[in-house]
Amino acid sequence: MDSGVYPILVVDDEPSVLTALKRELKSVAPVYTASTPSEALKILKLSTISVVISDYRMPEKDGVTFLSQLKELLPYEPVKILLTAYSEAEIAIDAVNRGGIYYFVRKPWVGAELGTLVRRALDLFKTRNELNFYRKRMLDIYNIKKGITGLIAHELNTPMLLIKGYADLVANELKGDDKLQKTVDGLRQGVDRLEHFVNEIIEIAKLEAGQYSVSEEEFDLTNVVKGYFPDAVRGKKAFVTTNKALLSSALKRTSDYVGKLGVKKEETEVNGEFLILRVICNPKPAFTPSPNAYQPELFFEIEPKGDLMNYSSNASDIELVYAAAALKALGYSINVMYEPDQTRVEIIMNRVSLP
Repeated sequence: MDSGVYPILVVDDEPSVLTALKRELKSVAPVYTASTPSEALKILKLSTISVVISDYRMPEKDGVTFLSQLKELLPYEPVKILLTAYSEAEIAIDAVNRGGIYYFVRKPWVGAELGTLVRRALDLFKTRNELNFYRKRMLDIYNIKKGITGLIAHELNTPMLLIKGYADLVANELKGDDKLQKTVDGLRQGVDRLEHFVNEIIEIAKLEAGQYSVSEEEFDLTNVVKGYFPDAVRGKKAFVTTNKALLSSALKRTSDYVGKLGVKKEETEVNGEFLILRVICNPKPAFTPSPNAYQPELFFEIEPKGDLMNYSSNASDIELVYAAAALKALGYSINVMYEPDQTRVEIIMNRVSLP
């Protein structure tokens, strides 16, 4: 069963209600808020929401109508809770029959009871969607295997082709001139790249197997985030107890990855006990295979400076694979959304406390 934390969405046209509910539910899960059904739908289409708490009386449309539409609009079904100051029996009956409402809560609500109710709703959401979660997990495993296979094919074949090309030159050009030194430099570059990739794969395998240091310490999470995403933090502090070195390593890999795409915007949000890092980047370019490096005649014409292996910014996602494995080991999560006009990276870090 998927053990991730999925946010709650509260929909109400009264700002004071949104503020109060976000304050009371912040320790349960991240809480998103919307003042209109149309605003809520935008959030629902961008994020997987576990529980939707909607007011009944709203200017655009009533809560029952809004909640009843979600089944047709979403590929999954969040648990629905109707919030209203009205106690007519007709509303409750209509809510259950037409909207598939899980529970009917009257204003003013009791904080402790509402918290217990939402926790039960979270459990129900996971139970209802268990089959979908298992299917998604199997698809994720397949994609990971497929992705790793592709990475290995590219990352191993390209350096090896380079080594073979220069090996041929060593055999043909041992004449005591400068080309020999260039050949040796090229061979070293290929070996170094291959060694780096193999080490990364080994580290990812260790993370997946739980073979990493479990030492934890308390530190200011925003300070660590700022070291890799300086524009994301705006003077706030948020403390967490976890493996600082492993988290730093994951953030560095994420920073390396988004740096290749080109960062357009960085931001952090403290949402209850969760710190969310969002990075908006340029869209990921379409993959273009590197030309065959095993063409000895080419090596007479190029200077072996920089990267001879024709690595493009989209040729390898090894940084992202490592970051995902490290964050998962810490109990955190990363979501990457490739959109036509941008790439969105979102890291959710939990168990955060404010000073």
